[in-house]
Amino acid sequence: LPGNGTTILPSTTQAVQVSSLIGHEIRGIACGPHHTLAWSAAQHASIGTRIPFCLNVSIGTIEKLAGLLAVVCDGIASEGWLNPTKDEICLIVSCLNLLTLQLHAAVCEGDSTLLLPPPLLTTVKERVVFLATDPSVNTDIQLCAQNTLKSGWMILLKEVNERAKMLPSICDGSETPGQKFMFRLLIESLLSPWELHK
Repeated sequence: LPGNGTTILPSTTQAVQVSSLIGHEIRGIACGPHHTLAWSAAQHASIGTRIPFCLNVSIGTIEKLAGLLAVVCDGIASEGWLNPTKDEICLIVSCLNLLTLQLHAAVCEGDSTLLLPPPLLTTVKERVVFLATDPSVNTDIQLCAQNTLKSGWMILLKEVNERAKMLPSICDGSETPGQKFMFRLLIESLLSPWELHK
């Protein structure tokens, strides 16, 4: 909006041209029962390819996300995974989404060899695999963790032997949605062109 956006006009039931908007390209309008907000922009808005803590791949960011996940997840008792609080769900899903962006950006930048320190890699991998596969985990959290694994398996589950060793534990006869997901992911990862090329 031109000016400071505090222009107040008397209430009216008929359309009125707002003179301060004449000559400006309006990008959007939002109307409520007692107000109308119009905004303009000199240029088209766009999201850059580098956004700190989201798309700038950083081991430090992954460490902080792992730490926040640990605080929230360790505070949930084992019987609470099916019904965590809304705050717990929001925090876990937010951390997983940011982790997914970090891993996806690393893979897209061709940095699928991102070297996480072994303790950090183990912590993140175990946490995400648990959230993605355990039947006691809330469905929203589980789906989000599965998306994280889909985007980042080349980093979190990099070693072929490790993925092959996981298969027997997944094929134990019980067919939970999480186990079915993990089975498909492991098979697809073992047969992926990226893996076959290696």
